[in-house]
Amino acid sequence: MTKKANTEVSTALQRVIDARLAVSDPARADAFTKIRARGSLTARERVDALIDSHSFVEYGMLASSVNPDIIAPADGVITGLGAIDGVTVGVVSYDYSVFAGSQGDVGHHKLARLFETVAKLQCPLIMFLE
Repeated sequence: MTKKANTEVSTALQRVIDARLAVSDPARADAFTKIRARGSLTARERVDALIDSHSFVEYGMLASSVNPDIIAPADGVITGLGAIDGVTVGVVSYDYSVFAGSQGDVGHHKLARLFETVAKLQCPLIMFLE
């Protein structure tokens, strides 16, 4: 790979890393503080508490609303596959800090993808609803 190509890959990779960090709990301090004030866990913390360590693969972490004027991390719903005691499970966790846990069109597509995957794999589906 050329030096220019390495630089382009490095720049693109850094953009992805930055985007992932921007939707993480620590980067969303106001939302995180409100959730803590209620004595609750964040949507991602709920998933982390349930799923085997490092087994969760999130679908659409960088998804957002179809409306560019709306800031809605993951479009209000965390979806993906993980494992509990080594058994594959689908997981949905609505993010109450994003428009009180509502989802948009993109969130709906994320759910549809997960439901199809869970049906194909014939594995359990766990949903955290608030």
